[in-house]
Amino acid sequence: MVLKFNKSDKSSQYQIKSKIFIGLFSVIVLSLLGFGGYFVYKAWFNLQNTPEAISTRINTVYDKLGEVSKNGGANDSQEYLDGELKNAVNKEEVAQIYIMKSAAADTPGSADKAKSFEYAYKAESIYPSYKSALIIANMEKAKGNNETALKYYKLCVERAPKDSETHEWSRADLNYYNKIIAELEKDIK
Repeated sequence: MVLKFNKSDKSSQYQIKSKIFIGLFSVIVLSLLGFGGYFVYKAWFNLQNTPEAISTRINTVYDKLGEVSKNGGANDSQEYLDGELKNAVNKEEVAQIYIMKSAAADTPGSADKAKSFEYAYKAESIYPSYKSALIIANMEKAKGNNETALKYYKLCVERAPKDSETHEWSRADLNYYNKIIAELEKDIK
């Protein structure tokens, strides 16, 4: 059996080939756009997660929290921080906001006083830091739970930034908390 093509068949062959070419070209272009978009997003995400960017965002939230607290009180502060939790980019920011929620819940006039511990422990579970350990240690000590306070003061000192030039912690801070640790160890024995 021999297939014979006339001119109209060549035209349909050309149309099929051009449709295949257009389809392949479209797939390639869409793939390149997808990969390009992914890399642009990845670069943007990495820029959002630099220590400087995180610190700037946390400081902005903290500054705004001061205004909200001054003008609206502790309960408005919680509402503001709940909104900021939705905008947090990473675990460190979420934990920092929970630390602020814990501190705001522990202020006079707060309806969330009982949640102060919950927020502090949530921050510790999300992103353990010297700040989360310190707030837990202080609250546990105030409550008379010296063993737990001792544990968290030790974690605080262990996690504290060692380069006091670039962090707000100084040698005096470390000495102060080491002194508290020594006192608690003496009291527990």
